[in-house]
Amino acid sequence: MKEVLAGPLMGSGIKIGGVAIGGPSGRGDEEAQAEDQWGLREVGFLPKSDPNSAWNIIDGQGGPNTLVAVIDSGFDMTHPDGPQYIWTNEAEIPGNKRDDDGNGLIDDINGWNFLNNNTDLSDYRGHGTFVAGIIAAKANNGIGIAGIDPGAVILPLKVADAEGRTDSFHIFQAINYAVNKGARVLNISLGNREVSKLEQAAINHARNNGVFVTVAAGNLNEDIGKHGPASSLGAFAVGAMDMSGEKSTISNWGANNGLIAPGEAILSLRSKESFDPKKVSKDTEFYYAQSGTSFSTPIVAATASLLLAKDPNLTNTQIEDILHRSADDRHAKGWDYESGAGVLNATAALKQEQKVPVTVKVNQLRTNRDKNGKLESVDVFGTVRGDFQEYAIGVGKGANAGSFKEVAGPFKETAENAWITTIGKEHLRGSDDWLIQIDAKDAQGQSRTARSILRLNK
Repeated sequence: MKEVLAGPLMGSGIKIGGVAIGGPSGRGDEEAQAEDQWGLREVGFLPKSDPNSAWNIIDGQGGPNTLVAVIDSGFDMTHPDGPQYIWTNEAEIPGNKRDDDGNGLIDDINGWNFLNNNTDLSDYRGHGTFVAGIIAAKANNGIGIAGIDPGAVILPLKVADAEGRTDSFHIFQAINYAVNKGARVLNISLGNREVSKLEQAAINHARNNGVFVTVAAGNLNEDIGKHGPASSLGAFAVGAMDMSGEKSTISNWGANNGLIAPGEAILSLRSKESFDPKKVSKDTEFYYAQSGTSFSTPIVAATASLLLAKDPNLTNTQIEDILHRSADDRHAKGWDYESGAGVLNATAALKQEQKVPVTVKVNQLRTNRDKNGKLESVDVFGTVRGDFQEYAIGVGKGANAGSFKEVAGPFKETAENAWITTIGKEHLRGSDDWLIQIDAKDAQGQSRTARSILRLNK
């Protein structure tokens, strides 16, 4: 089993000094919340006085809606601004010390601690509480911040300790538990420099049951392909955008990058178990800001939650298509390895605006080598869905290739996070860096491309 770092690797790569950088303004009105929560404003969650606010489409405040599992370091159930709706296992009788629902866990009333195999959800790391607050902190209660979907029902599943450490087996258990209890969205702000078959199996189970799975891309400015579960087929990896509107310099990149969302100086909730009261000022006792892809991810998860609150019949594939096709292009035109489909546009997503008719994405690039480590071939996994005629695979020499040689296709079958073709070594000579392109022609014959970098010696 591997060790997965919830904090240093995924959650606090650029933690702002590791402490608060200032609490909320103290005003409970929408304008104050929007001012404090720049990241929400950036993707469309503006005060309702603004006609362009995504919250004018749906604000999630009509009552409990989407069940969202937060697979993380625990959850502070007592926070005064914490989510209003916490999942309750109605098949369990509290406190009778029996496994009433027959799932092997006793008194799993509000979730489960897979780390210690008990009901203690105390959040000593503070990471899970922070993530849950971004998704569903109370809104219009006169204090603190506003969650994106305050009607989301949070299912807290503890897999990481006070140091942010866990392993693939605990993540596997938590994903399967969440799916079996009916979660529609999973937020996994965890990862490591390993790719786990257990995590892939659990994500396969989630996808096969219609669950939308968001995963933090990681904070090491490395190829996502080296990291699990962000590289898992079917995971919607989320990178971080900084305050300038560009991909954060720490955010991982590469195949399987879904899109980017704000991940710098994000304000959310502080767990009571995670700090020494003698070292934290009273005005930041309940709130602080952090940076990293861990905090971009719940912005996307909460947007997906609102999509399901608006239309519970949406499939996970439809949610992916909506998010991809409504995103604002950034860096290269179309899907690119730096920013994926671009920057999350929650207003366009909730309106289900389709800026492009086709979803095109490179999911994985797997190198195959002989016993001496020499390259034999590269397997290309991708997604092509929507109103397309055909697509082909091309290669371009160099990280900034301007032309591409077609090496496979054309294909006419839809691809769903699937193997498309194998590129032989004869097409990859003369450079260590290549761009692998999927070029899809839409119904009007326009090219819709996805390009990911392949670095053969790094």
